[in-house]
Amino acid sequence: MLGIEANICGRKGQIDLKTPDMFVETAGRTFDLLLLGYHQMVLAASCKEFFSFNIPIQTAGIFRHTTDRRRKKNTEAFINAIERYPIDIIVHPNRIMEIDFLMLAEAAARLGVYLELNGKKNRISDADIQKALERTSVQFIVNSDAHSPARAGNFELPLSVIERNRIPAERIANAGGVPPVFRRKSIE
Repeated sequence: MLGIEANICGRKGQIDLKTPDMFVETAGRTFDLLLLGYHQMVLAASCKEFFSFNIPIQTAGIFRHTTDRRRKKNTEAFINAIERYPIDIIVHPNRIMEIDFLMLAEAAARLGVYLELNGKKNRISDADIQKALERTSVQFIVNSDAHSPARAGNFELPLSVIERNRIPAERIANAGGVPPVFRRKSIE
């Protein structure tokens, strides 16, 4: 499998791939998966988005304070992106860009997008996970988010989240290996 992790870079759900079809065919190879997250220092979709989207997110991250209004705008940006592009997985939700997790889980469940339980950092509260489990059919996917070979396969953190929240195996898309279906296509 070959995937690409894109960045959300605007309020309307813009992502940082040059064309919407860039992830379909690159260098003669089709990508199997499209992942989406928010990372520091991502380029904004436009100058206006830099000031109205990136700067408020970065400022909130520095001061560890996000207003409800900003959280709603951040969530809407992710929902716009998963409605606009065939995103398979939202990576490290709530890490830098705070969101309304339940609202995102509802949209992800409706569209068949997995939410990552990350091996590096978890910023999803147990209360939010419980609400998502009770009120939606969202599926989670476990990932070590290794940025070095030594961390590959380190699932200690997501497994503790699964245990603590009693997330059933049927809600973990890759509990039995590679999920048979991603939003973009079935894996044969």
